[in-house]
Amino acid sequence: MEFEEACPNCGNGMRKNDRFCVACGQQAGPSRLSLWQFLSQILANTFAIDGKLWMTLKALLRPGYLSLAWLDGRRETFIHPVRLFLFAVIIHLAVINFFVSRDWFVAADKVSEDQRSVIQIENTLTHARQWRMTLDSSDQATPGLDQLIHRLDSLFNKEKTTPHSTFGGGWISDHDIVLSQYDLVATPADTLFQRENVSSLAGRVFLGQLLKAYRHPKSFGNFLVGRLSWMIFLLVPASALVLFLMYLRSGAFYMEHLVFSLHFHVFAFMVVSLGIIVDSLTQASVTILSFAGSGVYTLFAMKRFYRQRWLRTMVKFFLFHFAYFWLGLGSLLLLLGISFLLFS
Repeated sequence: MEFEEACPNCGNGMRKNDRFCVACGQQAGPSRLSLWQFLSQILANTFAIDGKLWMTLKALLRPGYLSLAWLDGRRETFIHPVRLFLFAVIIHLAVINFFVSRDWFVAADKVSEDQRSVIQIENTLTHARQWRMTLDSSDQATPGLDQLIHRLDSLFNKEKTTPHSTFGGGWISDHDIVLSQYDLVATPADTLFQRENVSSLAGRVFLGQLLKAYRHPKSFGNFLVGRLSWMIFLLVPASALVLFLMYLRSGAFYMEHLVFSLHFHVFAFMVVSLGIIVDSLTQASVTILSFAGSGVYTLFAMKRFYRQRWLRTMVKFFLFHFAYFWLGLGSLLLLLGISFLLFS
């Protein structure tokens, strides 16, 4: 028998990892817990990820097989579809945050650099004018300072008058709104409302949120990515409803279509996530291929799961993806609109 230590209560030896003494019936003390044990317990309790994971992933690689096995009652062998979906979504969002958001941050850094340059010109011009007020005309520094102020003033006026963005009138204002770089960066929203005659609530909300998003691009990007999960959660039940209507004559319940939708979304998220990682590390174009591969996978999954002939399956496959495209576009526009309005 392998012993770890003696019981502190009675002195009898205890088996390895046994924190309860059989001889005296007392608790021997707190057990040691490693970081790996702690993390594995979290994963197992939250996502039921243990030995089932590999069996589930192996079955998932066969299009439609995992959904059929689950609905046929072989559920103890595989991870629950909802838990598997949550696990895939978390990985997918983590990949997007780590790899895709970096491109957003590069663009955001460029906007922030332009903002800093405009503010720096204004601050330098203000300090130069304040310094000029302390000098008289006989000071030797006056001519050079006057020339500097003139150049800075010309540059600053150019930033304030050169159009940067134009928005059509109508629901925002009674005329086209033309904003300069300085307007987008530093002009207060109330000043722009008065100058551009923006009196409607919709126009004020739109212009105010636009200024917030432009002046804080990184925060807006993080806020937008954080709302991406809601779009994903909307697409799954919506796509299951489309399948339910397309295969209404099959007599299958909505929940059966939902299980199928969860599984092919899991495969798509994992493959696309892998493509994003490969693209980021190798500068290839694997992500596009991963989307195409997910579509092919869905076609074969529909053939196996619904057991219809190839011609009918292919027709329904294209109809499904046509509806899915509009669902995705609508969800994306809804996501952008809500994120834009709620950003603060």
